[in-house]
Amino acid sequence: MADWRERAPQAIALGRIGFGVALVVAPGLAGRLFLGRECSRPSVRFLCRIFGGRDLAIGLVQLRALRSGDARALASALWLGAGCDAFDAAAAWRGRELPRWGRVLVALTGSATAGVGAAAALGPPPGPDAAAA
Repeated sequence: MADWRERAPQAIALGRIGFGVALVVAPGLAGRLFLGRECSRPSVRFLCRIFGGRDLAIGLVQLRALRSGDARALASALWLGAGCDAFDAAAAWRGRELPRWGRVLVALTGSATAGVGAAAALGPPPGPDAAAA
């Protein structure tokens, strides 16, 4: 059975791609979970689409690196995502004007995915079975 550090990169990449697509396609709906009623504003939906595009792009880069079997490329892609997630978490903790539930959700999710991504980047390179999974 594969170690969690071999399964985590694919789970992170696919989750990021799914979340990114949701924010790009339906920013008002996807963003409402953490931004509440603010997502009814056109400017907020626009920013949700931007962040959705960022997550979609990072997820695709992570998935490509995973499938290439290049351990250094995968570690770099995981560090990129972990850095973005850590920044999101820090911004959420400071975002006093956001709904409390959204702040907690983004801060905890960002912290968790940053930690798992960083641990996976530091872990052993994925085996040949990880890319085929």
